[in-house]
Amino acid sequence: MTLIAPDPSLICNTSSRPALNSHLSFHPTYPKGSPPLQKPTPTTESGLRQTFSDIISCSPTESNAVPDEEENTPISAIANGSYKLPSHGSAYLLDTNSSMGSMGFTDTVPSLPGVMQYQDNYQWLDTSSVVPWKKTSIPPAISHLPADLATYYFKNVCSVFSSFDSELNPFRSYVSQVFSYSAPVFNAMLSGSAARLADEKPQLKVIALQYQSQALRCIAESLKQTNKVREDTLFAIFLIGLSTAWHDGKDIGIAHFHAAQRAISSNAISARGNNQSMANFFKSALIYWEMAISIVSDEVEFSSDIEAVTAEESPNMATIEARESTNPRITPHPWTGVSSPIQAIFSRVTKVIRSLRLVDARSDASLPKHKKLSQDATKLEEALWFVALPDIAEIDDSGDPNTPSHHHILLAEAYLFGSLYQIYRKFPGILRHRQQCILSAGFPPLGPKNNPIAEWWNSLSNAASDDMFLRSLGFSVLDRLQQIPITSGTRSVQAILIFVAAGSLAIPSPFIPGPNQQDDYVSSFEAGSALEHDHVMDLRDFTISRLASLRSLVHSRPVDLMLQVIKEMYRRLDMGEEIFWIDLIREMECETMFG
Repeated sequence: MTLIAPDPSLICNTSSRPALNSHLSFHPTYPKGSPPLQKPTPTTESGLRQTFSDIISCSPTESNAVPDEEENTPISAIANGSYKLPSHGSAYLLDTNSSMGSMGFTDTVPSLPGVMQYQDNYQWLDTSSVVPWKKTSIPPAISHLPADLATYYFKNVCSVFSSFDSELNPFRSYVSQVFSYSAPVFNAMLSGSAARLADEKPQLKVIALQYQSQALRCIAESLKQTNKVREDTLFAIFLIGLSTAWHDGKDIGIAHFHAAQRAISSNAISARGNNQSMANFFKSALIYWEMAISIVSDEVEFSSDIEAVTAEESPNMATIEARESTNPRITPHPWTGVSSPIQAIFSRVTKVIRSLRLVDARSDASLPKHKKLSQDATKLEEALWFVALPDIAEIDDSGDPNTPSHHHILLAEAYLFGSLYQIYRKFPGILRHRQQCILSAGFPPLGPKNNPIAEWWNSLSNAASDDMFLRSLGFSVLDRLQQIPITSGTRSVQAILIFVAAGSLAIPSPFIPGPNQQDDYVSSFEAGSALEHDHVMDLRDFTISRLASLRSLVHSRPVDLMLQVIKEMYRRLDMGEEIFWIDLIREMECETMFG
């Protein structure tokens, strides 16, 4: 079998993306202390075959060894065979020397129950129960594995993992720096590529699972070597965890989440050269992952309390003034953007609402629990009113011309309104209390700069009903998403917000035709109601089209489940039902990763 090296232009720049400027080049700066990158110059098939065989395989002592930073071990040397990683025997997954032919898929899918056993020392994968895969022939259409999958990752997949794509996207830059010697990252990368391609090439589904299984084995081997979690191993856990649903739309990767959470919260990460940038990346990435998991699972215990998160990410006025005087820059995070404190609040709002499902408000025995949840929701509502958002001028350019800074601001505001919508929807008493406080004071509280809640409140009439407040909040979420084009990298983290706001898109009751209504029934109502009806329908069309666009861009099985839930939600709203998105997801058994 002929192996072809990944196209270096796809690894080292983002110009291959049609929507990006062709002049955008890659200069590896994230993180520091990585082996230098040079253009691969493959010369021998045997060298490449040995290289990929070595990387795919893993052993407890050699495969995860980071090359000495003083050694010159560029990708070019690895690609042309002049530098060889330690040999670990034949590839564990794929028979790269087999003749081309048909691949049998019926009996090669593994049985994974019982394989993952999370333990206190992070050795949460019991490799004794992992059985080597059968030797199988690789069909001609995918005969250039794994090099083709590596190329595909840098061309199409790494941009999906991030809300922007440039040299600041660690799923491009960091992976390009470590995949040549990190077996966990390499196999996780190939697993994600194969899973994303499986929609177009179904024969890749089993290949994707094979690489996933091998990545887990390599992660487990790495974790056995030390009480610390290696930086590249933790990165591979994030890659595997967030792409698990690409293999099975209903697999939310909870075991991987717990592994990452324990490592980060225990400060058990072994970073290269005390690399603080990667530590910060993992910390904020965990905030996003906690948010995504909390939507569909009750097994989430947060790694830090909300006061610590909001104090660190959303400083008080004295700190803000100091920040302004020194003019520091805020670098957007690939997942949270500039929304870390708001997403942390969002996660806790979701957890409170999920807990509310288990409480019967009519039962006297449940009153203390309901009161405690209401108190928790009140604290979160107050935090939303006083969370600070940065100025656009304070945000560093992500390097992605398709994702300017104001997209991150719009997304942060959408999360803000989405969180408030959920609280007021499920705890109407909190909304009424806020109304009474503002009526007594004569004006809403003056929050920190750039917080849009007070301005939104002032746009509503004092006589507005609870339903009008809720609809306005839902509209505020979607109106902001509409201002962000589908070409924006932030599209990858918008699905959650679409679900939150979709529940506000009930057609105004006069416009639900009754059995005896005539075609001209609309004329009997005010023009304002007709405009609201049109706006609701436009927003519904937007939510469907945005998710459909994500489906074509991401090729992700979770999006199929999202579309099912959204369409069912609108059907029930048209029948006059009051339905909440989390309840509907649970009822339809469509729990998946929504980001």
